[in-house]
Amino acid sequence: STQSTGREKAIEEAYLKLSEARYELQKEVEFVSTDRHKAAEDRQRAAVQVRSAQDRLGLMQANAQTLEHEHSQLSKERQAVTLKTAETETWQAQLQARENELDARQERVQTDEQRVESGQAQLDQAVSLLATRMAEHGKVAPGP
Repeated sequence: STQSTGREKAIEEAYLKLSEARYELQKEVEFVSTDRHKAAEDRQRAAVQVRSAQDRLGLMQANAQTLEHEHSQLSKERQAVTLKTAETETWQAQLQARENELDARQERVQTDEQRVESGQAQLDQAVSLLATRMAEHGKVAPGP
């Protein structure tokens, strides 16, 4: 009977250790299960963050393409403005040359007018002198 008590005691101790081991194993399983659940949530969050980052990257790339296009357009417009500026400067230079030429012609015309006026005055003086001399000699001068 002591043998059976010792044996029962050993069985009880083994059962108790088994229960403790089962409890520890159950806690470990719960911990691993919770850990797996958290890892799954973390993976989901990471996937959402990756998609969000990919979306932002897509937007940034689209914005970069738009900016490159706008930069290209601005460069073309700048070249066109530079060309138009050069054309305008050429036209202004041609216009200035024509204005200078017209000014020179105007000066020549004024000089010619002064010569004509001076010549007319000399002619009038000569006609007057001729008329006076003809009158002195008794000859009648023709009409004006």
